[in-house]
Amino acid sequence: MRVFSWNEIISPDFDSKCFGKGTAVSVGSFDGPHVGHKSLFDALFTAASKNNLYSCIVTFKCPLPTLKYPKDYIGDIATFDQRLFEFERLGIDFCIISEFSENFRTMDGTTFLLALKQKLKMKFIVEGRDFHFGRKGDSTIDDIHAFCTENGLDCIFPDFVYFDGKRISSSSIRNKIKCGLLDDAARILGREFELDLREIEGKQILDADKKNSKPKRIYEREKIHQVLPENGEFFMCVNGMKKRVFISEKNVLVEG
Repeated sequence: MRVFSWNEIISPDFDSKCFGKGTAVSVGSFDGPHVGHKSLFDALFTAASKNNLYSCIVTFKCPLPTLKYPKDYIGDIATFDQRLFEFERLGIDFCIISEFSENFRTMDGTTFLLALKQKLKMKFIVEGRDFHFGRKGDSTIDDIHAFCTENGLDCIFPDFVYFDGKRISSSSIRNKIKCGLLDDAARILGREFELDLREIEGKQILDADKKNSKPKRIYEREKIHQVLPENGEFFMCVNGMKKRVFISEKNVLVEG
């Protein structure tokens, strides 16, 4: 998977030859990503394969809710590195990373779609039925459909994906994790929720009884940007391995 920043691709000096005959594109935060996102990616891969295009996503360094609703936001499902790893594992060809800058968020919908068409050689776009974009989110899939009709492009809007009768969303997964319902979260994610502490500084804890104790490492909870269960003891995936985790109001203690 090749990764570019949004600023790179909109630069006048950027050479778009790397996109070959064109791309099938999907835009979103893709926090997780979860099985709902994977239905979008399946449609993206199908469109790319049938039309001899590259698969391409445009996403953000941070999930948009953390910027739009900071007071209500309870944490990321996955770190940026985890999301990139999952995109590559799924088979995405190109990933374009954008900061949610003033210029980006004030861009109108048509200008944004034109940038995708001209800079990414977009020939096909795949989005969820509730997708909003452009200045103040005032553009919808109706605008995408009209743009594609006018410009000879194709588009598809896959149906929603449901879990226990409710539409899957990143916010619903965050709430599952917060409530400690990690099995439910795993079913919606399509894999186990993993706590990524690789870039977070922790302190080793030394027990008095070194022979019978397992090594422990403690982290300040406020330094972890992923959503966490409420206080309690959990057996969960940490840095790729199953470990016993003790979560308190201020700290996260990882055993083993």
